Amino acid sequence: MPDHLPNRLTHLRFTPNTEQLAYKGDGRGDFKIRPVADRAGHVSYLQRQVAAVQQEFDKVEKERADLALSSDFGLILNVTSEPDLPLAYWSLEKAPSSKGEGITLLNLRHEKDQQGREITKAAIFVPHGQLDVLEKKIAEYADPSKDSKDKAGNVTNPRNAPLLNNIHSISSAAVDALWTDPEPLPEADEPCWFELWIRRDDQKDWQGQLIQECAELGIEVPEQTLVFPDHVVVIGHGTRSQLESSLDLLNCLSEIRKARPCSVGLTDLNGLDQEEWIDEALERIQWPGDDAPAVCLLDTGVNRGHPLIEPALSQSDMSTVFGDGDTADDNQLKHGTPMAGLAAFGDLRTLMMSTQTWDQLHRLESVKLIRSSTEHDPENYGAVTLAAINEPESIAPDRPRVFCMAVTADGPNTFGNPSAWSTAVDIAAAGAQNETDQARVILVSAGNTEVHDETFSYPDTMRGNPVEDPAQAWNAISVGAVTHRTTITEDDDEARRCDPLAPEHHLSPYTRTSHAWCLGRKDWPIAPDVVMEGANLGKHRDLENEYPAFDSLAPLTTASNFNLRPIAPFNATSAATALAARIAAQVTQRYPDASPETIRGLLVHSARWPQAVLDRLGLDPHQMRGNEAMQDLMRGYGFGVINEQRALDSLGNQTTFFTGESIQPYKGRAGDASFNECHLIRLPWPVDLLQANPNVTCTLRVTLSYFIHPNPGTRSWDNGQKYKYASHLLGFTHKHKEHSLEEFRSRLHAEEEALVGSLNDPGWAIGPKLRGKAGSLVQDVWRGPAADLAAMEAIAVFPRAKGWWATRKYAEGRQEHNCHEKTVPYSLIVSLEIDADLPVYTEIEAAIQAIEAGIDITT
Repeated sequence: MPDHLPNRLTHLRFTPNTEQLAYKGDGRGDFKIRPVADRAGHVSYLQRQVAAVQQEFDKVEKERADLALSSDFGLILNVTSEPDLPLAYWSLEKAPSSKGEGITLLNLRHEKDQQGREITKAAIFVPHGQLDVLEKKIAEYADPSKDSKDKAGNVTNPRNAPLLNNIHSISSAAVDALWTDPEPLPEADEPCWFELWIRRDDQKDWQGQLIQECAELGIEVPEQTLVFPDHVVVIGHGTRSQLESSLDLLNCLSEIRKARPCSVGLTDLNGLDQEEWIDEALERIQWPGDDAPAVCLLDTGVNRGHPLIEPALSQSDMSTVFGDGDTADDNQLKHGTPMAGLAAFGDLRTLMMSTQTWDQLHRLESVKLIRSSTEHDPENYGAVTLAAINEPESIAPDRPRVFCMAVTADGPNTFGNPSAWSTAVDIAAAGAQNETDQARVILVSAGNTEVHDETFSYPDTMRGNPVEDPAQAWNAISVGAVTHRTTITEDDDEARRCDPLAPEHHLSPYTRTSHAWCLGRKDWPIAPDVVMEGANLGKHRDLENEYPAFDSLAPLTTASNFNLRPIAPFNATSAATALAARIAAQVTQRYPDASPETIRGLLVHSARWPQAVLDRLGLDPHQMRGNEAMQDLMRGYGFGVINEQRALDSLGNQTTFFTGESIQPYKGRAGDASFNECHLIRLPWPVDLLQANPNVTCTLRVTLSYFIHPNPGTRSWDNGQKYKYASHLLGFTHKHKEHSLEEFRSRLHAEEEALVGSLNDPGWAIGPKLRGKAGSLVQDVWRGPAADLAAMEAIAVFPRAKGWWATRKYAEGRQEHNCHEKTVPYSLIVSLEIDADLPVYTEIEAAIQAIEAGIDITT
């Protein structure tokens, strides 16, 4: 790329004198218990239902004995809550012991009854001989001598009331209790690809049992497996009847979902024949060496023979997950080669229109992940993706790289819940495959709105189309699309009768959003994280529901059929993801020692909400902090449009600095750990400069970037006391301008609630409540006078809620053993911008040097 800034300033690395303070927030919430007026009647009701389950056990035991089958079996029970009441599902479980197996929570489902009330259903596995665990709970509930009492001796609740008061029914079940997909169960004899979530147990080989049962039943199970802390996921092809015919097969499972094929979501447009431009550009490009950072495309392959691609992509850096060795772009999908052009150069208009030397500072790599011959058969995409990511790392293990994946799975993703595929992406990004694995920067596309007909309405259709799998991954950077292209330059009759559909800087007509997620999962992270150019469409003035595509409204890139037309338009979130990956690779090249957490953080830290969008919405983020309008904005635009210059460079009055630390969130006992510590970081603040210009408006931006280790399954969707998706959750809070440093330090020793502060600061755009919806990427922006900012010289990073590392216990020898003792890296990125020509960079650089030399800059 051209060196467009004559006085480029690198972002500053900061090594603070971090204070490690004890932290004791409890991370717990309230639980609503239904009052039961007729306790004896409820006891009798529950006992009758358990007795019916016992009869089912007796029946199955006899049938198995007649067939000379083992008595080592269990039944799956459905436990259903009262409407609109929570279910204390964690109390249904019993840990295994030397005397026998325990009772296991398999999954959770949420449904609506005919009155629209929410019903929670828990599927539990009860081994033969263990039903007495539930019988004992009911007996204790019935016994007044077991009642809980307060300090004054007043009865508060019967024992086990939080569980039993809210239970509506207990019954035996089968496949229907294991089906956690939003689509209905397939018909009994309908051949289908199933995603089979096998229980992972230290005492029993459920995976081996399932493979054996599937072989006997004729259920096809490919070899690919995906291993999570509590599950092993495989896919199988068969019928519902086959699954239901084997109790020994069902006993192996926690969940069954529908396996779906993925797609590239590409809309083909006519290209331009510009071979002479390419020849001229080739004379100006300075190509990178083999050790330069790379964008690794996990896609349909790349046609390396394209003259703009070949010098940046070595033959040895092309691979495939398929056994045929074919690494070329799929001749039907034609997706990887256009991705390569944008990932290398951005919109080719910039390169072609320039006359300057072009310093190409990063390379390309390609792993063929999808092809048209298998487009309609689902794969275990999580396992395939992990295998694809390992390919380039085995070829060039020392090369820095970012991964770019713009393929998604079609199908319902209404609430953004984690899938096997999105979890695999989280594992890869966190470097959680094994103890020696390394973290990675991974960008994924949000998925596309592809139908633009009479059913399409801008922008309502995009608001209703949820982000596709696997872009709900917490650790990846999910990329949606906006458009800045609003000028139709074509001169044909159709073009003259069309206007651009989307206003400048607004959502691209091709993108998807997470607006639908808030209908069911208001606590789940917001997506996309960022947006980039994804092209516009035209709209006929005279013909209703006609939305033609024009080359001038899309980025230009390298064409797959380059012998016919080497340059072609390319659109949608695929284009946006490739453009974002290019900037990520540039950041990697500019800051070679930065961690993946920092690279990811710097990319998102550079993003800004388009002012045109804020103006159109009448939205000032600093006046509408954390409200519904802010959340609505972020569910479409994330943290905004990536700004290449801000991601790469600081300016004299716009300075970014970053630090990398590690924190141990938990301490205590495995399975029941408590919070351990928080970090107080004193910032390299230009206090004198700020105080000398008290009325100048300043902007403070803070980004906390870290990676969670995932543990998926519907049990984690409720974010309950025991089962969590994330291993840990971190947050940050800033010293209030009216607090002294000692007061701030004291508040960090208090409960978690104190961290949000009793003193409201309206300068923050997102606010502490909405920050909590950011998953493992937390950001906020403060704006106000320099006099206030001068007193905000400290930030605390703290564990804001318990994850599964604190609540789960694993046997010695497992990778997850004593996970509560793990430390985790994080990156804190801070920028200060002043609306005046003041030497902020110089002052912060001097303050960093003083702090690192042990000088107290506050004295």
